[in-house]
Amino acid sequence: MVYLLTILFYLVVLFAIGLHLTKRLKRKEDFLVAGRSLTAPVLVGTLLASWIGSGDIFSVSDLSYHHGFSSLIGSSGGWLGIIIVFFIAGRVRTFGQFTVPDIMEARYNKWARILTTGVTIIAYVTIVSYQFRGGGWVLDIITGGKISVETGIIIIAVFVITYTLLAGMISVAYLDILNGIVMITAILLALPFLIHHVGGMDYIVANVTERSHSFLGNMTWVQAMGYFVPTFLLALGQGNMYQRFFSAKNAKEAKKSVIGWVVGVILLGIALQSLAVVGSSYFKGLEAEEAGKIIILVAHKGVPVAVGCFLLVAIVAIIISTANSFLLVPATNVIRDVYQRFINPNL
Repeated sequence: MVYLLTILFYLVVLFAIGLHLTKRLKRKEDFLVAGRSLTAPVLVGTLLASWIGSGDIFSVSDLSYHHGFSSLIGSSGGWLGIIIVFFIAGRVRTFGQFTVPDIMEARYNKWARILTTGVTIIAYVTIVSYQFRGGGWVLDIITGGKISVETGIIIIAVFVITYTLLAGMISVAYLDILNGIVMITAILLALPFLIHHVGGMDYIVANVTERSHSFLGNMTWVQAMGYFVPTFLLALGQGNMYQRFFSAKNAKEAKKSVIGWVVGVILLGIALQSLAVVGSSYFKGLEAEEAGKIIILVAHKGVPVAVGCFLLVAIVAIIISTANSFLLVPATNVIRDVYQRFINPNL
């Protein structure tokens, strides 16, 4: 019960802060791009929080559980993509638009805008649904099934949709600072407690799967590239990343933020996968979907209750922040690329 109460308390805090931030909402630009006022530290927090999502909690954890640190190959694709983004971030901000379809129409024509808008809305709503499902799994596990996955999905969905509607980019960006701090602190704090709980490094080395000791695990190079390339391309074309660069105070702030972003992503990626690898030495024999829930099990049964509560809050923060960010993109597409562009140009 204490785990659920802690999560609910954190959600109430997030909602209260988001409600307070609505006072700063004065015009369309405030909702869509935070009035183009975000400084590098704020951008780092919101870029980091939006990049680390339920995929890192469940899918990457599943890979780490079965393949050890070779799963970092997939994550490293994103790292390389973000490094390349450093060289275009300033130019994106200088362009001064609102959405990726804006860029596509300026470069090509209105049909490119329409196609990009349709693809983005479908893709991003799908990604948001993954976050809802992840939140449902968390609530189901920590309550022992008293809150079903389906009910948990509804709870998370209602919160995310309401929260995103409060103040758009202003609420999402500034709350992501808090979420980012919680993520980094909780995950780094939980790791040494987990190592101690399972019996130390000697026990871990002796009990992790043999695949964890090799560079590729049991993957082939083709499979490894199958994980590397999609994350690399995602980092280059992520709509909410461009929306954050458009929200920057200036081109210099946008470019500076990428440095902190890539450092944070690498740090959190390694820490999360370390939790999964260490957890695999203790929670053995997990198959299929259960292996993807290893970090939830670590928080629930692998560390002291106080640390577990903190880690679960971090997991929920990861899910909420990613869902908010990916929901704001199609919302912006509908407002900017459909309604304003083709129905009411004077909006």
